Amino acid sequence: MTVRSTAEPWAPVRGERAVMLTTYRRDGRSVATPVGYGIDGPTLYFMTDPGTGKVRRLRHTATVTLAASTLRGAVKGPAITGVASEITGAEADQGRRRITSTNRLAWFFLLRKARRAGWDWVVYAVRRDQHTLQTPHDQGQHDHVDGDDTSSSNTGTTDSQEIS
Repeated sequence: MTVRSTAEPWAPVRGERAVMLTTYRRDGRSVATPVGYGIDGPTLYFMTDPGTGKVRRLRHTATVTLAASTLRGAVKGPAITGVASEITGAEADQGRRRITSTNRLAWFFLLRKARRAGWDWVVYAVRRDQHTLQTPHDQGQHDHVDGDDTSSSNTGTTDSQEIS
């Protein structure tokens, strides 16, 4: 189910420790990955290692869905559609601050590990579209969870729902 909201765009995920980020392969199959995030007004931020599949997939398909989840990937709420874009400079610094403010100790060690390895996290901003976007997932394509070698067909339909 994809949700559209006009008042509070991130209400379904606000306060959760992670979101299930779903990106799309060139063939339309979805790949879901839990990520830490931060929210600042109409923008949701997340960071990832620059060598991940998410980065490659987002270069060709910016449409994503997000749902409240646990850090282990158990989805806890409805999916929200948005558009992700890689950000740099002052906006990326603001996004990093929002993300790392949720669990400073864990992020301290993750950021330190990245710097020691000689790379920095890629920061993305996700913004809600004015209209509910149709994603490859909504069109009945296959689902895939990062780290899972199996794919399953999605035969259900997707409903759009307003949140007041």
